Amino acid sequence: MRVGWADECAVQRGVNAYNYETAVFFEYGTDGNTFPYPAAAVPAMVTGSSTQRERLGGGADEGTTYYYRMVAANAGGTVVSGRAAW
Repeated sequence: MRVGWADECAVQRGVNAYNYETAVFFEYGTDGNTFPYPAAAVPAMVTGSSTQRERLGGGADEGTTYYYRMVAANAGGTVVSGRAAW
C-alpha cells in the first residue's frame, strides 16, 4: 500500500483476477468497522494481476485515521480484502 497526502489520500493495492473478468472498487470510513464511502478503483475491471489505485477521501481531515478495504467481484463470487488504514 502506498499513501500520499495532497487534497486527498491516494491508496494502492493489488488484485489477481485469475483471468476472470472482475469488478474492483474500494470502500472506506473512519470507524474501522463500517465502510460507507465507495470509491472506484483504477482500473475498475481486471482480468489478470493488476495494481488498483484510487484517491480516497477528498477533503480528508489531516490527523483523522481512515480505514479502507478493496472489494473484487466476479461470476465466482465476491472477495473483500482485509482492513487497512491511512
